Amino acid sequence: AVGAGRNRKVIIHKGMYVLPFCRMHHTEFHNTGKDTFCRKYKVFGIKLDDYLCRIWRLKG
Repeated sequence: AVGAGRNRKVIIHKGMYVLPFCRMHHTEFHNTGKDTFCRKYKVFGIKLDDYLCRIWRLKG
């Protein structure tokens, strides 16, 4: 996970899977745990490609 000792300004994000949430759901994700949250809301990560890295200004 980015932020768990990893510098988000330095790492290459392309190829990583992300779950972009609003603040409320981000907090719930951390409070309930990944597996419980993903089962509850039927969500899964999306793989970052060049396009998504560009629009979200991440290193690709």
